[in-house]
Amino acid sequence: MVPNLRADLRHYSRFCYGNRPIWAIWPHILYAHPAAAAVVWYRFGSMAWRLPLPGVRQFLQVLYLLGLPFIRMYAGVQILPQTVIGPGLAVLHFGGVVITRECEIGENCLLYHNVNLVTMKSRRGPRIGANFYAGVGTTIIGEVIIEDNVTCGAGSVVTRSVPRDAVVAGVPARILRFREPNENNADNQTAPVARPKWMSGPGR
Repeated sequence: MVPNLRADLRHYSRFCYGNRPIWAIWPHILYAHPAAAAVVWYRFGSMAWRLPLPGVRQFLQVLYLLGLPFIRMYAGVQILPQTVIGPGLAVLHFGGVVITRECEIGENCLLYHNVNLVTMKSRRGPRIGANFYAGVGTTIIGEVIIEDNVTCGAGSVVTRSVPRDAVVAGVPARILRFREPNENNADNQTAPVARPKWMSGPGR
């Protein structure tokens, strides 16, 4: 639990706070980003569900379930403890995030609010690689594979598998381009924006 949680908080620090030390900003992270509380509680629940000691496991599971309604109200996020999520998960804002337990998510992933990773009739969810970035309102439906370093633009509805390094958007989502070298939206390393021609005239 502790190494994964440390990686989660480091991701918040890199993305929002200039990579400041975790010990100096963790209270601010939990206050400014209510969804971070859901990430912490998920890590606790995940540990509770995987403990080999039956008596301790059942006690911690009950403790987790008692606290879960309060976490949902504070964070507006639902992540079930059976879900497999790699280290470095960051959910930036309050509300509307649902991740079903059938999903698998790689390391260093970043989700905005109103992101839904859900199943269809097959009851099998998406498998998502490392360095995944989901903009506001992204929905990924069913048994699809999202490879490493994929960026989903705001409002995307993904119903098909997405190859490595793709930037997708739309309903249904389609590939707009592939990421530039050293571009990693999950770590706030965006591609340089070209200067518009009208800003390059005389005297500017």
